[in-house]
Amino acid sequence: MQTPYETMFLLPPTVTVEQVDELVDRIKKSVEKKHGEVVNVDKMGVRRTAYEINKQNSAYYVLIQFRGTGESINEIERTLKNADNVLKFLSTKVTTKTPQPAKLSAKAAAAQAAAEKVEVAAPEAAAEAKAADVKE
Repeated sequence: MQTPYETMFLLPPTVTVEQVDELVDRIKKSVEKKHGEVVNVDKMGVRRTAYEINKQNSAYYVLIQFRGTGESINEIERTLKNADNVLKFLSTKVTTKTPQPAKLSAKAAAAQAAAEKVEVAAPEAAAEAKAADVKE
């Protein structure tokens, strides 16, 4: 079964377009070799990183979205580990399920109910205060 995945990797900001294209092509071939398919490649360009990586504050970001098996992930990660110019990478499984809200404890449910009562009462109190101001 083909599962949707995303892999984002960071390259040094000094990387050339040819180097990026060559690495993306290697990744595409490794996905296809494991009977997967690349859905989208987003070359985001150079951006600031949240923290310093290898004494650099910016990196070239690339996001690859694909469908494949666990073997595809293993092959991509092996390719990225062996690449000399990859600073960091992360692969995630894309889920389409919406998360269900957690059940509230009795205490939290009571607090939420009390807050809703205050919200309902507040507009009525505001209307009464306005009416009193108009009478004066």
